[in-house]
Amino acid sequence: MRAFGLAGGDLDIRLDDADRPAVVTSVLAVCLDGIADREAAARAVWAWTLAERLQGLIAVVLAGGATNPPWQTRCAHCKVAIEIDVPLEAFAAPPRQHAITCRSLDGHLVTARLPRGDDARAWHANASDACAIATMLVEDVDGETPAPGWRLPPDWLGPLADALAEVDPLTVLQLQALCPGCGHANVIDFDLEGWLLGLCSVEQQHLIDDVHRLAGAYHWSEAAIAALPPWRRRAYLARIDRETVA
Repeated sequence: MRAFGLAGGDLDIRLDDADRPAVVTSVLAVCLDGIADREAAARAVWAWTLAERLQGLIAVVLAGGATNPPWQTRCAHCKVAIEIDVPLEAFAAPPRQHAITCRSLDGHLVTARLPRGDDARAWHANASDACAIATMLVEDVDGETPAPGWRLPPDWLGPLADALAEVDPLTVLQLQALCPGCGHANVIDFDLEGWLLGLCSVEQQHLIDDVHRLAGAYHWSEAAIAALPPWRRRAYLARIDRETVA
């Protein structure tokens, strides 16, 4: 994966779009090395598991080489501001690939697959029906494929969710932080995917700033500026800075 915010195609992506699965796919597709066809890259990325997609975003951000700013939140007890350092390098790891198994509360053995990007796209349109979402992942119950129209019982959701969280903990990541004001131990649900997209947004804004400065100095088009290798953009910007100081 290459860093985001280096090429003109990176400016075409609306990172604040409400369709989060599509945004993640777009970012990964433009940053995926080895596949020149963007549509083919997107099809490949949709087939990745959610864990693989998250690791892809981590790789994109790490490829940028920038120091990650601390994540900011507030104490649930006294509302004092808290800054949490996110050890992104520690989160980078090959995702697990095996199937998920769990036992329902009434003793049935359930085998499910890891959710993929295509599943996230389907869930985005049907987010309120948790049982329908989970049913898509179930491959067999007690060794047999469920009959057409079978639906996961609501009381099976908990064990399946726990099994998914054990295999893919970063998707349901929680951070712990002591409040510097009152000492309260905060347990915070951390949207790692959203935070990574936020860091990509910062890099996209940097590219927009570069385009703005170079267009003002040289009257080049956005496409021409974005097509320049990053080192050449930096060289021209450095020359502008030298002339400004002089």
